[in-house]
Amino acid sequence: MGRYNTRSEYGDVGIIDDYKSKMKEVIELHNAIYEKMPLQAQYVVTFGFNIRWYYRMNAREITHIFELRTPPGGHPDYRTLLQDTFKNEVRRVHPDVAKHMKFIDLTETTLGRLTSEIRIAQKKNELNKVS
Repeated sequence: MGRYNTRSEYGDVGIIDDYKSKMKEVIELHNAIYEKMPLQAQYVVTFGFNIRWYYRMNAREITHIFELRTPPGGHPDYRTLLQDTFKNEVRRVHPDVAKHMKFIDLTETTLGRLTSEIRIAQKKNELNKVS
C-alpha cells in the first residue's frame, strides 16, 4: 500500500503539500491497523490510492451505483471507471438493462466536485496572505 495519484490541480492551487501529508498519514494509519486487523485496514484507504477491487452486482445494484456515481460531482477516477464499464460492458452484456438506466452521466468533465475544493483552497490562501 502506498501508491497514489496526485492531481496537477493540487499544485495549481497550493494544496499539494497538505495533500501529500494527509496521504502519508493514511498510509501510516493503514499500516498500523493492518498488523492486527488486515481486513478492517482497507476502510481507511481514501480515494486517490491505486487499489484493485472486484464487484458483482445485479441489475438493480448496477443501476443504482452507476446513476449515483457518474454525475460530475463524483470522484473523477471512480466516475471514469463506471462510465467506461457502462459503455463497454453493461451496454454490450445487458442492453435491456442499459436502456432503462436513464440517469447515467457520460459527459466528460475534468474537475467535478474538485471545483468547489479548489475555491475553498483559493479562499484559504487569500486569508493566509491577509494575516
